[in-house]
Amino acid sequence: MNLRLLIIDDDELDRLSIVRALRNSHITFDIFQSATAANALELASKQHFDAILLDYNLPGQSGLDVLKRLRDGRFEAVAVIMLSHQEDDTLIEQCLDAGAQDFLLKSDVTGRRLARSIKQAKQRHEIENALKASREQLRKLSETFINHAPISIAMFDRNMNYLAASGRWLEEYGQGYNNLTGCNHYQIHPDLPQEWKSIHQQGMGGVTLKNNEDLWTKADGSKHWLRWAVAPWIDENAEIGGIIISTENITSRKLNEEKLAEQTQKLYESDQRKDQFLAMLAHELRNPLAPICNAAQILKRTDLEPDRIAWCSQIIERQTEHMVGIVNDLLDVSRINRGLIELNKESLEIRDVILPAIECCRPLIDAKRHEFCLELPPEPLWVEGDRIRLTQVVVNLLNNAAKYTEDGGLINLSVELCGDTVCIRVNDNGCGIDAADLPNLFDLFYQTDRNLDRSQGGLGIGLSLVRNLVAKHGGNVQASSAGHGKGSEFVVRLQRHVLPKPEVTCSAALAAPPQKKRRIMLVDDNRDAAESLAILLEIDGHQVQTAYDGPAALKIAQVERHDVILLDIGLPGMNGYSVAQELRKFCEPE
Repeated sequence: MNLRLLIIDDDELDRLSIVRALRNSHITFDIFQSATAANALELASKQHFDAILLDYNLPGQSGLDVLKRLRDGRFEAVAVIMLSHQEDDTLIEQCLDAGAQDFLLKSDVTGRRLARSIKQAKQRHEIENALKASREQLRKLSETFINHAPISIAMFDRNMNYLAASGRWLEEYGQGYNNLTGCNHYQIHPDLPQEWKSIHQQGMGGVTLKNNEDLWTKADGSKHWLRWAVAPWIDENAEIGGIIISTENITSRKLNEEKLAEQTQKLYESDQRKDQFLAMLAHELRNPLAPICNAAQILKRTDLEPDRIAWCSQIIERQTEHMVGIVNDLLDVSRINRGLIELNKESLEIRDVILPAIECCRPLIDAKRHEFCLELPPEPLWVEGDRIRLTQVVVNLLNNAAKYTEDGGLINLSVELCGDTVCIRVNDNGCGIDAADLPNLFDLFYQTDRNLDRSQGGLGIGLSLVRNLVAKHGGNVQASSAGHGKGSEFVVRLQRHVLPKPEVTCSAALAAPPQKKRRIMLVDDNRDAAESLAILLEIDGHQVQTAYDGPAALKIAQVERHDVILLDIGLPGMNGYSVAQELRKFCEPE
């Protein structure tokens, strides 16, 4: 099939020269001619041509203008070769940029040269058309992908008009629109920060930008963390057609990271407090052990007077009670943290809690010569709670007030009704609490006294116990202080309990029944603990048998009947639970 060729040149001699050269080539052409731009454009609009030879210097309208008209999309795509008598690099560049496939000097035109140029121009044009079609197809595929993408992504033209947007984008940035195609992004978001507009313009300029963590404040003041990317997309003419924006809202992740960092810091601080606690625990246990060891050495002497023996016994008893108190506090903390504390709740008049606590703390208060003031309401105030545990709360607060107040200080304890709440206040004029310590004061192992002498002792567990025990009663406790050296106040708030009917109290206490002598088996692998406890029970008149492991206990139980079996859980080999299960098979202690 012959190639269809259109020659556009106002110089008839030049046209004839071109025709003559083409007929001398080895390729056959169907040649059409036009002397004016208008006529040429009309022909191009109605007929198909494989190539156009276009003179640059046309009258009225330059060949470059005609070329631009041929490339504006209203004409069928065709290969164009520009012809000119002038050799100008700038001119050649302009023509090629405008869409010409080649540029030839008329003085160099020969049949072979023209044929080769037309063939190459046609091939280049076909390749360009294929690339153009491929880019157009890619653009359409991109729009299709974006419309159905599971992420937040949108495609814009150079004026920031929407070409496509994913469902996620519509949810997050659509402002209620069901379809954004054709809408202008800046009209949808008139409050968009100038920073974002600048990023868009950089993308239009061919720059790809991204940010993995960017804080964006919306018009309503809400803050969102975004991971975003902006990239240009190329149109069918190999030019930047606009930009594609993808975003991911990572606010939840950032909040979780911040929360995790906060928890990590708290764990680190807790670990530090634990280390400090272990060091303090060793110190607190060593203090009573020293006098106990000394008293034990003294008791080894055979020439002791009765008063000296009694003195040693008192030291051992007093220091042992101190150690038992430390261990009991530790066990209470452990039980509360594991949810093993069970409250024996009953209706309590507040004096049933306050007065035993004062009695318990009075020796320490008197020893430090404090002035103690008590203010109780004239009418009964009832709460529902565990008598022992609530008394323990008040004891802890009174002991702290006594310890951390210089000798001869003032301690006040008052109770008042505030609405439906019973408020127990303990305040003093002691050393006070720094503002920095108040937020952590009730944390486990937290210490405000970090001096080397640690003159007041303590393990940093008392106030943690107070908070947890009060919380288990449905109340709360707060601490306040004006600062170091200005005293402190602790307030416990408990829900007032309204009695369904008046409480009937007995006028006289029932006489305690006489103590019954028991047959007891004591099972403990700690021989010192087992034998010393056996001696104490025997002194009280009980019959005691001792076993140091599970199998020995089972052997004794098979031949002897006991009223009570005291069984250690942590026995070696066969633990206390296993021993208890076996005992149940052939004996039932009363």
